[in-house]
Amino acid sequence: PVDIALVPDISTCSTSPAGSNAMLNVQSAQTDETNTNVVTNADTATTNVGVLFQLASGTSVVNTGSVSLTSGGGDLDNTGSIHFKAQPYAVAATIAPGIIGGVVTYTVAYL
Repeated sequence: PVDIALVPDISTCSTSPAGSNAMLNVQSAQTDETNTNVVTNADTATTNVGVLFQLASGTSVVNTGSVSLTSGGGDLDNTGSIHFKAQPYAVAATIAPGIIGGVVTYTVAYL
């Protein structure tokens, strides 16, 4: 797994994210049919590999609607950064070389 963090740009936030709770919404147009935590893309049909994408705690967030995060928890730190884990995920028994990836859209509201 690879640790990933969304770090807020303080200059563009209307509310200071430091120490704030947050609502997070993660959407993806393409996910694996049997595991919606796995984000896929057009190359998945060739490689049979997507990306398992969850909050650092293992909580599912892709296409689950708004998820409430508490500041200072493992997923949202006191600076307002949101932490995720991503890792390759085989969606079939046989995989092939190629690009592994997917696209998600984030919306974060600090409370």
